Amino acid sequence: MAKLFTLALSLLLVSSGFACRKRTPGAAGPTEAPQLVQAPAPNAAFTPQQNAEEILGSMNEALRHYMAEKGKVPASIEELYVAHASKQIQPPPGKRFVLNPKMMSVEYR
Repeated sequence: MAKLFTLALSLLLVSSGFACRKRTPGAAGPTEAPQLVQAPAPNAAFTPQQNAEEILGSMNEALRHYMAEKGKVPASIEELYVAHASKQIQPPPGKRFVLNPKMMSVEYR
């Protein structure tokens, strides 16, 4: 009985040792560096709609920074420009920025 137990234990240890040594090609680790995706140049190959959404996103980001710093919604769009937004961020032709205090966002009108 002791020989059978020893034999079974040896077989178990040997088989588990082989299982630990086996590696699949994917488990060996990454072989290539992750590919970086470059962002397109500003205003390059954007449709007017995509560019308008990007501009609005920049203004809303400036609004979030303003509200985090001051703890309130700015009284006017000019106050937001003075505090956080760049004067270079301009609305598309024929539109203007408007603050929506209920939604706490910047919108076009």
